[in-house]
Amino acid sequence: MSALADVRQREMELLLALRASNESKLLPADNSSALTVCLCQKAPSGAMVQCELCRDIFHRDCVTTAAELEYGQAWLCPLCQRSRKPPLDKVLPLLASLQRIRVRLPEGDALRFLIERTVRWQHKVQQACTDGLLERVATTGKLGPKTSSYLTQEINGSFHTKHLSIPLQALGPELEELMVEGFLLQVTLPETEQLYRYLLYKLAPPSSHNSPSRNGAEQSDEGSPPTHNNGA
Repeated sequence: MSALADVRQREMELLLALRASNESKLLPADNSSALTVCLCQKAPSGAMVQCELCRDIFHRDCVTTAAELEYGQAWLCPLCQRSRKPPLDKVLPLLASLQRIRVRLPEGDALRFLIERTVRWQHKVQQACTDGLLERVATTGKLGPKTSSYLTQEINGSFHTKHLSIPLQALGPELEELMVEGFLLQVTLPETEQLYRYLLYKLAPPSSHNSPSRNGAEQSDEGSPPTHNNGA
């Protein structure tokens, strides 16, 4: 189990470093023409979309996306997108079955670690709600669509995106780690989507061109911190 914990820690460190690196290369620079992105490793151009996990940007023609990504929908690139994740309540019976086997299996240790990691993450989300960490983000970091992660289209106007991402400069390390680990978990949790949508709404609220009915529905959902559903 300690080896799995080390792997988890290393995974988080590498991914956080990758996010910072990918985000920094999108900052305005004199040699922006030398910037390479996407699976094709070519310069950004035209319509781009940003991965919410690794923070790299991709040409819309190089990746599969919905025709129009909706506000509040996190998009993960092919390199970050993992196989379909089961809900936690489907995983718990598997652990119970393995525990009835008297032989200790590596698969059992991995499954037990997955569940323990998931429950710990749920508790962290609940603690962030209790401590007011999520509430404070509304007053310390709201940037709006113009200044959120709209990539570096201002550099030379050669590329653009219509899909808002959470601005890292307003997120803070504690909430960033919480959100990143939620995306990395191998189970589907309602708190993952709730946390993402809440942070996005607070830090990069929808622009005025969105429909009033859509905004009203989102405000009721994203205006409240995520709720805690303990599946274990």
